[in-house]
Amino acid sequence: LRLIQQSGSQVLVGDQAFVSQLKKGYLSPKAVVSLKNIPNFSKVVQEQTHLVIGATTTYADLAKEQAISDYPVLSHALAAVGDPHTSNNSTIGGAFYFGGNLHGHVLAALFALDARAVHIPAPGAGVSAYEKMSFLGGGRTICGVAVALEKTAGTVTDIRIVLTGSTDSPVRLEKVESVLLGTSITSDQVEAALEKLKDEVLTFQSEPVINEAYLRHLIKVLLKKSIIKL
Repeated sequence: LRLIQQSGSQVLVGDQAFVSQLKKGYLSPKAVVSLKNIPNFSKVVQEQTHLVIGATTTYADLAKEQAISDYPVLSHALAAVGDPHTSNNSTIGGAFYFGGNLHGHVLAALFALDARAVHIPAPGAGVSAYEKMSFLGGGRTICGVAVALEKTAGTVTDIRIVLTGSTDSPVRLEKVESVLLGTSITSDQVEAALEKLKDEVLTFQSEPVINEAYLRHLIKVLLKKSIIKL
């Protein structure tokens, strides 16, 4: 703890993003404090009201946990991390600490599930889904959409929709959500919700250069695909 409190120190949770930034010279800490060997920091525990994920849990290890099957949006997001090196070395703690596109899939899913660093509410009556589109060859993701919702008697009582990949950090699409909240999600309501995408304030990444009209069309396709699943 004394080392962490020192000016210029950096906490290491075994994350790939930290190693990458260190090699590129973006970080030059006076001290690096590793949390990797602290007992229980890599455990995943299902409690009565929420799922607790340790900070040093890697994506690969988390994907193997039986409890993750109760959270399809997170399970699909973990599967969308195509690079084995990233999956085996990136951690949940690193995702929250560093953010960025390297962690976009997983952060979007956690955001949609209303996770709090990292306690995920029990699924209850909720359902969720994750859809993404990558460049040819399975490389970098163009964009991804995470959706989590709850229904009571067929009516949507809570919904969270998060966009990732095309923006610097995951963004919640609240205007799209507002159209679907309180409805039974018919095809007409989905189309009306998609039209609200134009009212969302989105700042797209400058690299790689992708036509904005095409990008918004692609986001609509992924939104519709993920919502209809539920």
